[in-house]
Amino acid sequence: MKQNFHAKKPNQKWGTDITYISTQQGFVYLAVIKDFFDKSILGYSLSRNLSIRLVLKALQMASDKAPSPQGMILQSDQGPQYQSVLYRQLTSRYGINSSMLRPGNCLDNAPTESFFSQLKEEWLRHMKIKNFEHASMLVDSYIDFYNNDRIQLKTKLTPFELRCQFL
Repeated sequence: MKQNFHAKKPNQKWGTDITYISTQQGFVYLAVIKDFFDKSILGYSLSRNLSIRLVLKALQMASDKAPSPQGMILQSDQGPQYQSVLYRQLTSRYGINSSMLRPGNCLDNAPTESFFSQLKEEWLRHMKIKNFEHASMLVDSYIDFYNNDRIQLKTKLTPFELRCQFL
């Protein structure tokens, strides 16, 4: 993708990554799929461990919501989950072209990382997260807010409004 995050239409360029969320019972891991067109979070998954299943569930959710057109690009880091045979098979089945970040270049994943920053700064840092279930409820709530109510500075619209305008 070479840091060209601009997409002229939905489901042209997606990004994915994993972050951790600290709870009173240990870490919870969150994988997301973000559409670079409208900044919406199309798919996400939480898990108690960093498994391949974590990223597969997020990709399946995104593809169920917004079937990818042939040739769509999905950018990820070079983590083992994204290099797994199962992940590559799933992207191939959906007709998705995988793009991986260059080693040591965190700017290649800036749009997806910015979502994690917003989630943690705007929402999670104000909470004492008890356990996996509590983290799941908080993430569900924030993603719903982010997609449907949080206005993006650049467009002055929510991701949902921008997607509806295009469609």
